[in-house]
Amino acid sequence: MSTSLSLQPGCIMEFLQDNQPVTAWVLDVQGPRLRVFTSGQRELKLPLSRVLPWLGPQCPADSSRQEMLDLLRTHNGRRERLAESVDALEIWDLAQGEVDEAGIDWFASLVFEEPSPDQLAALGRKLLQTKTHFKFSPPQFEIYPLETVERRQE
Repeated sequence: MSTSLSLQPGCIMEFLQDNQPVTAWVLDVQGPRLRVFTSGQRELKLPLSRVLPWLGPQCPADSSRQEMLDLLRTHNGRRERLAESVDALEIWDLAQGEVDEAGIDWFASLVFEEPSPDQLAALGRKLLQTKTHFKFSPPQFEIYPLETVERRQE
């Protein structure tokens, strides 16, 4: 995972549902599974393998449902706005020839000095959307070479 946070009650995290990131609040950790509350006001049980490799922030575990929902919506909105400002193609240009694959922290170091959890999530979301240039192979993003990108854009 890309932060010093761990999955514990009160942690905001994301998982993929129908190829889209969903923001959720960790209610409980039950061995290899999590019980989460989503921004869509649903409670779900998820395997740890579904968690995207960016976590946070950590919030008070004893928050009310309304407080959870308000925080989830606030962070989700912030992440959407931040993702709009991320230039994934510029990041791809910077990454070309450096490495074949990397974690979100490595990509974040290219564009942020000290990324917040929302900046990491926004960057991750943008890379997930840019399927012509990146492939997500949890917990890493593969960086497609120029030849592959040109083929995929034909």
